[in-house]
Amino acid sequence: MDTQTYPLTFGQEHHLTGVGRPSNGHSTSLHLVYRIIGPLSVGGVVSALRAVVRRNDCLRVALVLSGDGGLRQRLLPQPEDSRIVAAAAVQARSEEQFDRYVENMLTADLMSEADLVGDYPFRFRLFRYSADLHALFGVFQHVAVDDRARGLIASEIWQRYDGRIDPEEMTIESARLTFLDAVTNQRSRFEQRNGSAVREYWRDKIAGAPPVTQVWPSSKAQSTGSIHSLSLTGEALSGWRAECADMNLSEFQRAVAVFVAAILEVSPQDRLVVHVPIDQRTAADREVAGMFAVSLPLVINRADDLRSLSAQVQGELFKTMSRSHVPAGDLRTEYEKLSNGWSFPATRTVFANHFEHATDTRRLAPGELEIDSRYYLSRASTRAVGIELMVHTYSSRIEFVVGLVDSYFAPPDSDDFFARFTELLSSPSETLVRSVERHGLAEIRDSAGRVVMCADLHAMSEVVESHPAVRSTTVSLEHRENERDVLHAEVEATVSLSIDEIRDYCTSAAEPAEFVLVPNTFRVTVA
Repeated sequence: MDTQTYPLTFGQEHHLTGVGRPSNGHSTSLHLVYRIIGPLSVGGVVSALRAVVRRNDCLRVALVLSGDGGLRQRLLPQPEDSRIVAAAAVQARSEEQFDRYVENMLTADLMSEADLVGDYPFRFRLFRYSADLHALFGVFQHVAVDDRARGLIASEIWQRYDGRIDPEEMTIESARLTFLDAVTNQRSRFEQRNGSAVREYWRDKIAGAPPVTQVWPSSKAQSTGSIHSLSLTGEALSGWRAECADMNLSEFQRAVAVFVAAILEVSPQDRLVVHVPIDQRTAADREVAGMFAVSLPLVINRADDLRSLSAQVQGELFKTMSRSHVPAGDLRTEYEKLSNGWSFPATRTVFANHFEHATDTRRLAPGELEIDSRYYLSRASTRAVGIELMVHTYSSRIEFVVGLVDSYFAPPDSDDFFARFTELLSSPSETLVRSVERHGLAEIRDSAGRVVMCADLHAMSEVVESHPAVRSTTVSLEHRENERDVLHAEVEATVSLSIDEIRDYCTSAAEPAEFVLVPNTFRVTVA
């Protein structure tokens, strides 16, 4: 067995430390799933998957503890076919029952705990209902595979199956870098850059960010969240792309700006944090599968119109890309400072992602097969992990998928939000609206006068007053010159209480809520 170890990419480090990921226990595995109609060659699929695993060493890496207590990775040997793909004939009474079985197995694999040390970071399953109906899915651990890698792997599977790449011969790709080669090159490249300037940039960027995204209070009816989608094709797509070119924006940049604009119209804040994946591949390793994506925050300020907001998003993306080589530990430290400064957990809520599809999977139909990559996804019960935008770009269409978690949006608010998002997509110079309704909330402004957070002063007073030794509390907002506003609490207690005791009580007693913060300062008197 190969005992050599290799460093991690920045993307792997960030993923393992949880920086940039939603903190809600959802699976972070990636997957692909196909419903296949026609005379599928099972042997051909197994042969293709065998070659894919052999060629893409990211599917054969495992974590290992280094001598200094950190993590590195090692290369596992090529697995047996029985480990590469589990094939089974499903005894189902109907296609409907077969489909439910596939969906349940996919969900179980996505939610199962992965062994990142002793096992391979993937699992393929092939199910047979009949000679003309099969299902194939793959689940990949995100620590080894990012979204671009998933697309590369998916494309390679069917190219190998269809004979466009010989399933047994490797010479056609002999010039391609391996994942572990690219990892070593990345580390060498980033070590030559100015680390102190990058740390200073992220320190200042995160210090001025809000710890959480707030939206205006609504009914918040019980809901499982919602997924909305919109596709542009034909003339609508041509018009959209022409407008993007006229604005000197990529399709993703413009979509993110529209997404941010829609959120800001239902938020009291003047500043929003959106996490986006930054692909750290170079031109040399563009076609290498692995985990190179780093989820980093864009901090966007409210603007008067969509065109100005779009330019700001573009500038933030460029700056973030050039400073993406930030160690995960440094970024985590800055998030902890942000949480401590607000006495509120910094929560990553808003996400935007871009998927470039070189080939429309609806046309990946080798031979006589009809391959549907969306069938099970459209049937599966999908739950958002935050406020999410996913942009899928194909040559002939573009899809916008918006996921809204129930704690922020429930019907009809979710429907209204998506309707406004759709409207803004077709209005490149739209004037943006800021609600004048304050809902009784106090606005906490920074030194530039921007609203960073809002607070429910009455609810905050009630939290302090729930302490058994507190008789009464008044929380007020104090404005300070050239500084961020301060939340101050006047507390009347029945016994002597230290400020730390009250602050600790507020932190532990109050469930994290959008508008219930912990006061920055206290004055305690004993009645």
